[in-house]
Amino acid sequence: MDAQFWWFYDAVAAVVVLLLMIFAAKKGAVKSLMSLAGFLIAAVIAVSISGGLGTSMQQSMIQNENAKKISKNLDNYKFENEVSLYLSTEFNRNVRADNLKKIYESDKPYNEQIYKYINNINGKKVAGEEAFYAILNRCYADLTRDIVSEELNEYAAETAAREVLENPESFNELIPLLMDRETKTPVGNFIAENYTADAYAEILSLVCLIAILIGIAALSFLLTKGLGNDSYERQSLVSHAVGAIAGIFKSAIVVFAIAVCVRLNVILGNDSMMFFNHEAIDKTYVFKYFYDFVVDKF
Repeated sequence: MDAQFWWFYDAVAAVVVLLLMIFAAKKGAVKSLMSLAGFLIAAVIAVSISGGLGTSMQQSMIQNENAKKISKNLDNYKFENEVSLYLSTEFNRNVRADNLKKIYESDKPYNEQIYKYINNINGKKVAGEEAFYAILNRCYADLTRDIVSEELNEYAAETAAREVLENPESFNELIPLLMDRETKTPVGNFIAENYTADAYAEILSLVCLIAILIGIAALSFLLTKGLGNDSYERQSLVSHAVGAIAGIFKSAIVVFAIAVCVRLNVILGNDSMMFFNHEAIDKTYVFKYFYDFVVDKF
């Protein structure tokens, strides 16, 4: 990860503020305030409805396709084999897949049975219950990430893994579906609905937000353009000062839009890119607050 260009974000923000302040000062109070009003309306509408739009689009356009993509790679997938390999490596024990298969096909709680089984191998305890369950949940999260990453993007895979860690009980509902040898379609449906939906809803929400911002801001520009053409010389000093202040507020909305675009690049790319990575953004003095707002809001 390269964070040496962290200053780039603050530099862009500073340039945006300076340019918009100068342009707004030249326009004067009336045009600048009208333009700012248009930008504020665009921001409020975009933030208010983009989340709902993104979620609706994810459910109607993306979720079923993602479920199909996930399912098609699981025809020969044997869940107990993957868990066996993971736990054998983690605990340096021969955790047999056939024993895990019996556990997963039983009606008794899976985790407790696995804990007892592994602790009985060689008659030596591997870990306390809390530590063991944390490792087992990490195993499930990592396997889920691997399944998702085969067809979907890295952000969706990481989101799926995080969902498993934050709600490990939900994975117990997925295990019987993974053990089904007849069809893996329910597996794809379950993962797409419960583990990757938030990632794609966020992506689509950010795209909608940018589209709405640009659309309404462009309309505002066209409307304010015809408000008159007072020359720079005929405007008072107060008018220029008010325009400059309006330009500063307007620049905040533009920097917010830039932060949304950066967030999209971080999500759709990866965290090791030269510019678009969390470490670089976290080192900024100003831009990180806009970026964090976007992350928290969506």
